[in-house]
Amino acid sequence: MKFAAVAVLASLMFAGATAAGSVGCGPEQCSTKRDAVCGSNGVTYRNMCEFNNHNCDNGLQWTAKPGNCPRYHRTDRE
Repeated sequence: MKFAAVAVLASLMFAGATAAGSVGCGPEQCSTKRDAVCGSNGVTYRNMCEFNNHNCDNGLQWTAKPGNCPRYHRTDRE
């Protein structure tokens, strides 16, 4: 009986931790406002929201800085 209670409690804790890890990562509706950011992958994104969606969709952890990427980088996300 104690084992069953511990097993149920452990599975609930694991499920909660998994759900908590995914909070904030999902397709977010982004505005069309242009506030360009340059991803560390060298791609210019229209705004931080689009950059975050791209990271989330692909399981990535790139970083971004304000502004367009230098011209020698791909800019297919403008």
